[in-house]
Amino acid sequence: MDKINVAIADDSFETDEILSRMVLEDEALRLIGKAHTEKEFMRLLRENSLDLVIFDSIVPKLKRTNRRLSVSQKPGRVAVKYRIHETQLQLRESDATKLEVQVSELFHTLGIPANIRGYHYLRDGIILAIYDQEMLSSVTKLLYPAIARKYCTTPTRVERAIRHAIEVCWGRGENGLLINIFGYANESERGKPTNSEFIAQLSDRVRLEWVNKSINT
Repeated sequence: MDKINVAIADDSFETDEILSRMVLEDEALRLIGKAHTEKEFMRLLRENSLDLVIFDSIVPKLKRTNRRLSVSQKPGRVAVKYRIHETQLQLRESDATKLEVQVSELFHTLGIPANIRGYHYLRDGIILAIYDQEMLSSVTKLLYPAIARKYCTTPTRVERAIRHAIEVCWGRGENGLLINIFGYANESERGKPTNSEFIAQLSDRVRLEWVNKSINT
């Protein structure tokens, strides 16, 4: 059976790498090319015979491409628009439990102990961000108050406890894993990530893993 010719367009190199790996691991797919700008994307469409086009519908440089893609599509070509960074993820109740377990296992790997308050606040924050990326637009006005209401505490205490959990992680976490997730580790001069950066990185990582599972099932 002929392989499906695939092209990927995303201005995030991290997402690009994950999607590329997913395509390359599937024997039914053939990765034809990748693009990070509208110009590169349109060249891919013109110069190649593609069966599947995967692109982020909210990438600023590809907004005009989204409107023009219907014109450039050939018979049999499929365009898949995904919004990993912005959409609300819809999960079944059973999946929600699995998601909580997955985040907890990631915390264990990162060295975040379950006996500190920030562990639970941080886990809920990441899960809320996975369900609704709008939460990350204002962690102080949206995310912290949502967690505070659940635990009958204040947003300030939530922020402080999450910061403490991140400090523990940055002190105990394995350098290789920290570099893999954040691009740098505790020995870097950059210091530890902010609460919002930490939550954004981990929620995006877990979200992409769920997208991977959805594509492969």
